[in-house]
Amino acid sequence: MAGKGNVDNLVKAEDLTSDELRNRAKKGGKASGKARRDKRDQKQIILEVLSMPLEDGSVEKITSLAAAEGANLSINQAIVIQQVKKALNGDTKAAEYLRDTAGQKPSDKVQLDTGVNIDDTINRIDSYLKGRAKHEEGIS
Repeated sequence: MAGKGNVDNLVKAEDLTSDELRNRAKKGGKASGKARRDKRDQKQIILEVLSMPLEDGSVEKITSLAAAEGANLSINQAIVIQQVKKALNGDTKAAEYLRDTAGQKPSDKVQLDTGVNIDDTINRIDSYLKGRAKHEEGIS
């Protein structure tokens, strides 16, 4: 990326030929594809590591939080259990993590119902402005 202070050496897109634009777009597309593949591969590695057992052997099925103590867990299970323990001890960030990860995150969107029909309001403003324009034409 270019620094903030030296924009004199930047070339505007409209100053490039169509071949130069096509080549830059091609390079950008290749870089974007590589970044997507790298991100996908990293995600796959993380998922594989998280599913690995903490110790040699198979992952034990746990039926309660108490049963998890000393059990051979997957790394992902161990992380979740630690977050649950933190949440039970009052850590609200851990509780939020668990809630959000479980797909129960509350919506960040706020809906505001003003009881006003926006289409009706726009039509009334439009009519007012048209009437005002006609009135001003009559004055001129």
